[in-house]
Amino acid sequence: MTNGDDKELFRLQTRIEQLEQLVADLLARQNQEQESTQEGTDDEIELYYPNVEAWVTEEFTSIYAKAVGGDFRWCPRWWEHTEAYLRFEALWRAWERLRLDPAFGMAHWYRDYFDISLSMIVGPRGPFSRCSPERHEPIRQLPVVPAPEGYWEPKSVADDYEKYDFKFNVNSKS
Repeated sequence: MTNGDDKELFRLQTRIEQLEQLVADLLARQNQEQESTQEGTDDEIELYYPNVEAWVTEEFTSIYAKAVGGDFRWCPRWWEHTEAYLRFEALWRAWERLRLDPAFGMAHWYRDYFDISLSMIVGPRGPFSRCSPERHEPIRQLPVVPAPEGYWEPKSVADDYEKYDFKFNVNSKS
């Protein structure tokens, strides 16, 4: 090896060490960001409403009240509709978190959560579709036929190709 080769080798080893340190720093920063994101649970913020029922009763029904009928359906026994309960729970949790962002929190909440979910909850095809403020009409569960025994057993992808007679030409350009 010549003196020039030794210098180049030293330069490359130094650069590798710098890059390894850069990767370590980036991984450490990523881990810190993930930990701070995971720390943001409802238990660690001061909740405005203690539970979803309080949020629906005090926030939703008073602020988002509309004339019932047409495209707006309501059921006073909303908690008995699993879909409505789950959607309200998600809306409440997002509301609790985003209300703390003074700049854009509520704008994001309306755009990304409320506006999308509202029509799914109170729309004519939603969980309250057969209810009225005076009448609760539960929605029946969808019928299900159990899969044949062994259907969910692990199998290879090749079995599916064989079962459905898939033919692939690996040389074709499509």
